[in-house]
Formats: sequence, structure tokens, C-alpha cells
Amino acid sequence: MDFASTIVAVSSPSGNSSHALVRASGNTISTCIKQLGLVPTPRHLTPCTVKLPEGALPVLCMSFPEPFSYTGQDTVEILLVNNDYLVNSLVEKLIDLTSGRHAEPGEFTARAFFNGKINLSQAEGVCATISAGSDGELRGAALLRGGALHSVSQPISNKILKMLTLVEAGIDFTDEEDVTAITIKELANSIEQTIDSIQSILDSKISMV
Repeated sequence: MDFASTIVAVSSPSGNSSHALVRASGNTISTCIKQLGLVPTPRHLTPCTVKLPEGALPVLCMSFPEPFSYTGQDTVEILLVNNDYLVNSLVEKLIDLTSGRHAEPGEFTARAFFNGKINLSQAEGVCATISAGSDGELRGAALLRGGALHSVSQPISNKILKMLTLVEAGIDFTDEEDVTAITIKELANSIEQTIDSIQSILDSKISMV
């Protein structure tokens, strides 16, 4: 996946709302939006006037400098009147100025994950939120976004990694008779404990709230 290009997308759902939100993220976006007349105050919603081929349009704009944005890159959000013609004009203008492209589905979240802004379970939570079809699914997605699954699975992952390290160390030092990285009994006990921990999660005995 290309993470160097600036990506642009309409981030609000389709419908009859009065306003639409356009989001752009990339390393050149903060400089390029000045050509549109946009000079937002970082992390503050700023009234601006955007220069489009159709004329000047009042908007609200907010910028998030890297690395403190959702994606970890410079990000700009522009709130404008929900008119398909004007929204598409703004999107195409941003793409043209930044030599960017339309964002792929889920690409803002993918960039957040690969830039270390969110973990895998949180990224899955975003996807689950979008596809949720009931209140229960939304609650489950909220747990994922909040990192609940990560908090209980990370210690297990660390334990498995430690076991693998000790096993590999034992293989590397097989020619050393007095060196035992981990005994068979210790390894078996550790594996059993790991299985029990995973089963507890599956049985919901460990609360993720």
C-alpha cells in the first residue's frame, strides 16, 4: 500500500445532512491548502474561505499536525455545505494541489495502524463499527476501539514470545551440556497456563469492559 501520497476522501456518510466533511492526510497537505486560502489554527475549528473554481466558499477547517493526528501524518478536515457538486469540486482540487489521490476504503485507519497510532484490535474495532448492524455489535466494536481485547491479549502474546525465545536459546546452546534455557516441564507448564488464559477469554471469564 502506498503511504507516501496524500489521500483525500469525503468522511461523512451520504444523506441529506446540511454539511459534509472532507478529510485529507499526507505530508504535503498543510502547505498545499494555503493555495486554497485555508490557514486553519492547529486543533481548532477555524472559519475560512476556500477558493474553488466555482468561487469563494465559506467553510470550517481544522488541521492536525503530524505526529499528533489520527493517521500520524499532517491531516486537514474541512466542513462545508453538503452539495455534491461543491464537495466533489473541493475533493478534486485537493487531489490536484497535492498530487494526491482518492483514499481507498479504510486507508486512513490503515495509516494510523502502520504509523503506530492504534493497535490491530483498535483498527479492527473501527472496521467493526462501520459494519455493525445492531446495538450489540456496536458495543463490541467500542470495546475493540478502546483497546480492551489488546489489554488482555498482549500479556499472553508476551508470554508466548518469551517461551519461543527460551526454546530457540536452548536449541542454539545444545552443545553446552550445563546450559538449559527452559526445561521440558517448565515449557509444558507455561503452555498449559497460556491455553488456560486464552480459554478464559473465550469463555468471557475475563472482563474486557
